Amino acid sequence: MHTLRIFSLWLLRLLCITAVSGTVYLATISTTLLDRHDVKEWLGASGVYDDGALISALFAVQPEATPQSGIVTTEQDIITTDATKHALAKAFPASFLRQSFSSVIDTSYDWIEGKRDTFSFSVPVQSKRQAFIEELIKEVEPKVATLPLCTLNARTLCRPNMSVADFARQLVTDSLAASDFLQTPLTETAFSSATSGEEVSSLSQLPRLRQAVSWLLWILPVVFVLSLLGAWLLTERGHKLALGTKLSRGIFSSMTLATVFSGTIILIEKFYGLPLEAALPQAGALAPIAARFMVDMILAFAWSLLLYALIPLILSLIAWITFSQLKKRPQTPATDGLFPPQPPTLPPTQV
Repeated sequence: MHTLRIFSLWLLRLLCITAVSGTVYLATISTTLLDRHDVKEWLGASGVYDDGALISALFAVQPEATPQSGIVTTEQDIITTDATKHALAKAFPASFLRQSFSSVIDTSYDWIEGKRDTFSFSVPVQSKRQAFIEELIKEVEPKVATLPLCTLNARTLCRPNMSVADFARQLVTDSLAASDFLQTPLTETAFSSATSGEEVSSLSQLPRLRQAVSWLLWILPVVFVLSLLGAWLLTERGHKLALGTKLSRGIFSSMTLATVFSGTIILIEKFYGLPLEAALPQAGALAPIAARFMVDMILAFAWSLLLYALIPLILSLIAWITFSQLKKRPQTPATDGLFPPQPPTLPPTQV
């Protein structure tokens, strides 16, 4: 029976420490990774909207040209990748990108939070197709102006008897005629096709994980209170101060680890930087943007964890010191009722 009581006390103390640690970490996750507003801020700070950075990385794909018979060189010398990039950057301003990403984030988090039954989004990139064509025409006009006029024996790309602007428009519209580039909205289908089956299966569990986090944030404090109450009742009367000392010391040690962990991340980033860009080779041209986004995310997580851990850290330290001081107090020895304490014997007085 004594062994069972000791094991139960150990288990209840472990539950108390685990409940406090779990609450701190889950509260940190809930207020950072699961907060859509923070994600939007990290995305904006990553530079994804600046100077056509995202356009250069995602849409730097040259539209397929439709070659004409009898022409040795195609329009690729005119409609270059750089021209396409510049036209896309002008056709998709930062305001459009910010609004589109914000909409995708909102719909995604609505699905994660259970407000939507399915994961879906739609970015109306097709509405920018004509603007892209007009900007691309402006980009290629200087090179079109340098083309020689066509002759009967011309074997390279030449300009027929038409204005530079008209021929530039013809080249651009012909090259895009058979292409579905910017013809349809960007939807979750494109995201699914670019993601492996295992990743899609993992992402489909996000709503359940979000719900689990919400439930645990309510359950863990109740577990802490019940475990603390059970441990207090199981502890013998003369050992309750020792229980408080051990429990507060355990919580203090756990929160110290969390504080050291978060503080180390913050200091490394401040003095050395987090080399995340080199760890993202698959991101390609998006690596700098993805690295800045992840650095902001990690720092936000570290700062939140530090602040959340400091509260139980300070409280447990105060409790630890208090219980330790109470244990050092001299205890009044228990007396037996059959032999009550006698008053001190006085020396006999002399008559």
